Parts: sequence; structure tokens; C-alpha cells
Amino acid sequence: MSGDGRRVVSGSRDKSVRVWDVERGITLHTGGVEDWEEITSRFLKTADFGTASRAGRTPQLFSWDKGIVQRREDGSEAVLAHLDDPIDLQIDHDHGVAVAGSGNLVAIMKLVV
Repeated sequence: MSGDGRRVVSGSRDKSVRVWDVERGITLHTGGVEDWEEITSRFLKTADFGTASRAGRTPQLFSWDKGIVQRREDGSEAVLAHLDDPIDLQIDHDHGVAVAGSGNLVAIMKLVV
């Protein structure tokens, strides 16, 4: 994920790489793993792919049983997405973006906290 939360990069088993625009939900670029350095310098412009907290207001998101689940303040849970394969979930709390990969699918969600 880019440092400003505007772009996400996903990779696939076929070694293809896509760059996504988070706000518009569209693919900006498609390439391969051999283009990784060009893709990161052109689209991400940051070496920091980590996540950070957002003033103590981090959403309680986690993957469970092939789904993306949100734990609400009242203790209840809501399933935001259910996918067929195991999920790799990454969250950028600073920009309120969650990205999940499952099989050939990529889910990008803007979070409201």
C-alpha cells in the first residue's frame, strides 16, 4: 500500500502484479513480478508498507473462516465479506483502507471509523 493510502499493489499466483486506485476501485497498471522495482518507484513512492494506528480509533477487523469480520464497539460482529479461499488481510489504519486477497480475488475497502 502506498504511504498516502491511495494505491494498493496485489500479486497473483501467475506472477502478475496489479496497481489499484483505492478511491476509484480501478486497475491503474498491470505488470509482472519482474517489473516490481519499476512499479514500486512509479506508483508507491514509499518504502514503508506497514500499518499504523489512527489515534486509538482502529477498527476491529480480522479474517476468520474465509471471511472479513468487524467487531463493533457493542461486542457484536458483522461479516463484511465472505470469500471461497483463505484470506490475506492488510489494514492501513492511517488512511482507513483494508485490502484482502483470496485466490484470484482482491477486495479493497474504505473504512469509516
